[in-house]
Amino acid sequence: MPMFDFLNRARQDKVVPLLMRIVTRATSQSILTLGPRLETRSTLCVVALVVPVADNWPQLDDAFPAITKDFCSKGVSLVVRRPFNSQEVLVGLNDETGLTFLRGQVIHVQPLPAGFSQVGITLDEVVDRDDYPGLSALSL
Repeated sequence: MPMFDFLNRARQDKVVPLLMRIVTRATSQSILTLGPRLETRSTLCVVALVVPVADNWPQLDDAFPAITKDFCSKGVSLVVRRPFNSQEVLVGLNDETGLTFLRGQVIHVQPLPAGFSQVGITLDEVVDRDDYPGLSALSL
């Protein structure tokens, strides 16, 4: 699949500016933390809408709100309070145009106390709401 890596890069080039605009708009002073990862994280708590994807189609009836824990230029960490077993999701985040959805792959689910889980998601592309009937009707 490396020969098509340029296609992934082109889609991801739209994700990075959107994530950075959300971080910049929400906080003028990001708290950058280094961990075992190569990228810094910006701690930021905002409400997100999670839409599980099955068979390459958003499961609109299973959409639920979550809270972000932190962002980086490649993804987001969410805190959820429900069983979580999706491998692919759409994450809806409010920006200056309204609710914008990003397609992502779940890279880890870590159990937390009191029934919560932390879900790490790499975000691959911005999704056109018109590609999926009903997606535009979702809101936070």
